[in-house]
Amino acid sequence: MPNSAHLHLLTNHFPVIGLIIIFLVLLYGVFRKNNEIIRLSMVLTVIIALITILTYTSGEKAEQLIEGQEGVNEEMIEEHEEAAEFAFIAMEVLGGLAIVGLFLFRGAESKRWIIGLIYMLLMLGVLGIMVQTAHLGGQIKHSEINENK
Repeated sequence: MPNSAHLHLLTNHFPVIGLIIIFLVLLYGVFRKNNEIIRLSMVLTVIIALITILTYTSGEKAEQLIEGQEGVNEEMIEEHEEAAEFAFIAMEVLGGLAIVGLFLFRGAESKRWIIGLIYMLLMLGVLGIMVQTAHLGGQIKHSEINENK
């Protein structure tokens, strides 16, 4: 059975890589004006938002398990934790907006691609936040990417 640190490491790539893939799917759907592809991206976003809950909640226990270990950058833990809180909120808001978007897609046919475009811009912002959070998390134990040497 994996411990919290293992669980955190297993799931922490999903929000970042998942959003990159979903963004590409959404980009395709918006530019092709394909409503089914846009809806698919919204469903996938909800799934990633749910996985993000697991990632975020396992982070605190993971911190407790690795603090004091050799090779752990203690300063980066706090920076990552603060960024993760903001990223978690942003991802859950995006997931909530995806649910709202799914209901709005039942409405006017002509406005659907506009909803997809706005959603795509919001997703791009959340993706940037997630990438920065992941980068900070990587610096906790990976000295080869640590900018604070």
